[in-house]
Amino acid sequence: MSLIAVDQLFHHQIPITELIYHLTKQLPSTNLLLIISTVVLKSTSLTRPDKITALELIGASVRNFFEGDRLLMFKCWREAMKLRYFPSDGEPLLPKTPYEGVTSAASSVVFGSAEEVMTMEELDLLEEDFERNKANRDLEVRLRCNVRMQRQCLLVIRRISSQTNYGPSFYIQRLYEFCTWKMEDYVNEIDLSTELKRIVINTFLLILEQLTGFDPQLLPCQSFNVFMKSLGFASRYLALLAKKPPGYPGREDLSHANLLAATKFIATIAKCFPNPALMSLSFINDDYDSFAEIIWDLVFVMESMSPYLNNEDKQHLEKYYSNYIRNYFSDRTTSVLHAGVQVFLDRDFPYTEYLKTIKLTIKLGADPNAIDEKGRTPLHILAGIERIDSDEYMPVFQAIVAAGAHLDMAEDNGDTVLDIVKRNGKIYKDKGVAAEAYFSSLINTVFKLSCYCARVIRRHRIPFDEDRLPLHLQELVSCHSAKGLINLHQPRDN
Repeated sequence: MSLIAVDQLFHHQIPITELIYHLTKQLPSTNLLLIISTVVLKSTSLTRPDKITALELIGASVRNFFEGDRLLMFKCWREAMKLRYFPSDGEPLLPKTPYEGVTSAASSVVFGSAEEVMTMEELDLLEEDFERNKANRDLEVRLRCNVRMQRQCLLVIRRISSQTNYGPSFYIQRLYEFCTWKMEDYVNEIDLSTELKRIVINTFLLILEQLTGFDPQLLPCQSFNVFMKSLGFASRYLALLAKKPPGYPGREDLSHANLLAATKFIATIAKCFPNPALMSLSFINDDYDSFAEIIWDLVFVMESMSPYLNNEDKQHLEKYYSNYIRNYFSDRTTSVLHAGVQVFLDRDFPYTEYLKTIKLTIKLGADPNAIDEKGRTPLHILAGIERIDSDEYMPVFQAIVAAGAHLDMAEDNGDTVLDIVKRNGKIYKDKGVAAEAYFSSLINTVFKLSCYCARVIRRHRIPFDEDRLPLHLQELVSCHSAKGLINLHQPRDN
């Protein structure tokens, strides 16, 4: 029944690459792949070129080379070679046409010097090499053996995808499976070589490059998710490298080209989201809780690389990130500055480096009065630290205040930044710790008249919407209001 069902699919006018992709993308069993390959060989509806393409893709869909799957892979590739080089009835030869795409820095690391096998003789040598090394007791040797086979599968899919104009779906799915195969072993095992770790990381970067020249709106949902996860992993790893000293193995991946690849990917995806808030939501995945965290990591990388960037490259990157920081975070969402303050509090790196990135984020247009889901500004989060007056915390606090942060803005529970600072001051006093003179002076700050007016409007529930106040003044009053504390738009009580 399975044979009949698959055979019926081949009678429909569906591109063979698309059909095989959908038949194999759910990690099918070896038996199912065998059924598909059997139908392909016996099909009377498929052309010879389609049979070759189908068999090559089925072989490249094999995942477990150390089990019986490899036998199916070599069988499919041999049958495809026979159809190419040993045709019946005097048909012409159909030799493989080599891939002619552009080779990037990331692809050079991922594929190394590997080339796709083009003849039956090369296929025999590949199988002999695998059989010789698959059972080696050395973990490194077995991993390299597996990488060679994975590369061959990727080379086959890359060539077919580029020559059939099917788009990147099949290729990026297989790339993602390649870099997540035993990824924890690659990245975390200290015994594994830096080369193998670099292959994994550059595979994520290579995935991001595949969107170039392709309309993201045509991507299947599954492919879109692969791109998002790859962006998260690549961003996190670049930020990790930025914390390593010069000469650290693999730090060569901390390059302008790789940072630009992630930046251009975001720029391409952003075109699909006329509503910035929806774009932010699309980036929430296992690696990040918000788009803001991704931007923070990449701005941190940019700041860390600034001594090695020329002015033109630096200005180009800053323009990209200034656009995101200014425009892609709606009210009551985590902004880049919120994300930066939280990373600073959870830091595993000298605070001075995070302070540089916070100042750069402000320079690029971050709103110091932006509020998150709980109505908190970045200063609300920072002020809650018990030792806000320490030498490490105070410079960050000062930088945000200097950017124009309002100390009398109320979060959802009604607390202003000054309320929190006063409570902390009492804690210091009770502990016998003198609060810094800077914070003492803030408590007695004389605010702008507009702030006092906003607080009076809030306190007395004076209506300020519609045409009662200009829009910018409505925003000023709103930012001094605590959500749920009072309803500012309702008439005040008599």
